[in-house]
Amino acid sequence: LLATLMSKPGQVFSRLELLNNIKGSAFEGYERNIDVHIRNLRAKIEPNPSNPSYIETIYGVVSFFPFKIILGIVAIIGITTLIVGAVIYHKKMLKLFHMKLGEHPVDKTPQSTNLKNNK
Repeated sequence: LLATLMSKPGQVFSRLELLNNIKGSAFEGYERNIDVHIRNLRAKIEPNPSNPSYIETIYGVVSFFPFKIILGIVAIIGITTLIVGAVIYHKKMLKLFHMKLGEHPVDKTPQSTNLKNNK
């Protein structure tokens, strides 16, 4: 559930969209089951689950705000994982930004060299 929400920050999801992303379209259950999962997720990441600020719901839809969640995630998964996740997210956002400008981002990562051949 968290991965689905984090895949599209700030996007609004319906219960059915979340269930389809998590369980697949063949899932035979109630849309309201997602409410229990949202409540459990809030209990783990929100400073005050009864007044949520990271995962917000409006009648029938759910939205996730990742920039507010950084401090909460550090306590759960550790700083190393958070940094790796932030770098990956930043690279994806940078790529999207360049694509919107009509540019093609170039991977400027230096290629590994064989030191034995460079005598």
